[in-house]
Amino acid sequence: MPWASNKTARLDLCNGLYLSATYDAAFDQHLFTLDEDYRLVLGPALKAQGAQPSVQAYFIEKEG
Repeated sequence: MPWASNKTARLDLCNGLYLSATYDAAFDQHLFTLDEDYRLVLGPALKAQGAQPSVQAYFIEKEG
């Protein structure tokens, strides 16, 4: 659940991910999500940028 969408959940320790600034920003922009097994699932907007070296290194290579 996004932190900003539910003010009562902000202090819930079970509703959180520890992410670097890169992944935090991408997650907040809905560029990726995690499946029920905590695997990285990329969104179409991020996959469309897959030719860029930084996207390849930080996301494409880590999907799944």
